[in-house]
Amino acid sequence: MVGFKGRSGIKQYMPMKPVKRGFKIWAICCAITGYLLKFIIYEGKKDSKEKGSLGEKTVLEMTNNYQDKGYCVFFDRFFSSINLVSELLKRKIFACGTMLQNRKYFPKTLLKADKSLSMGDYDFASSGEISVYKWMDRGKKPVVVVSSIHKGEDITVVKRKK
Repeated sequence: MVGFKGRSGIKQYMPMKPVKRGFKIWAICCAITGYLLKFIIYEGKKDSKEKGSLGEKTVLEMTNNYQDKGYCVFFDRFFSSINLVSELLKRKIFACGTMLQNRKYFPKTLLKADKSLSMGDYDFASSGEISVYKWMDRGKKPVVVVSSIHKGEDITVVKRKK
C-alpha cells in the first residue's frame, strides 16, 4: 500500500492496515537480485480470464511470463490456496506460502487439531505433489504452509533460542 490522501478513483481503504488509504500495488520480485520484475496497480474489480479469488487471479496474471520454466514463487496467506498451488504446478511453476486454515479444500481431518500441538510439534498431509504443513510456534496459533516445492518427509532440525 502506497499512502495517498488525495482524490483518486483507484484509491483503496483498508482500516486494519498501518497505511489505511492509498494505492494497492501488487509486485513480483527476484529473490536473488531484489529487482522488481513486474507490478500491477489495483484499480478495483475487473474482468479476468483467470478463475478464482482476487489473490489467485493476481498471482496467475503476474506469473504468466514464467510458465514452463520451473521457477519457484513464494507468497503470503492472502494469495495462498490449494487451488492456486495446483494451477501453478500445471503451469510448471513451483509455489510455497503460508495459508489460512479456513480456505477451501484445507485438509482439517488429516492434520492434528491445534489444541493437541505443543510448541515445536508439527504435522503434514500430502496429496500428489502438494503438501500442507502445520507447525506450532511460540504463539497460540500454528503456522500453516502449503507447498509444491517441499516434500512432507523432509525434516530439518534447527537450533534456536527461546
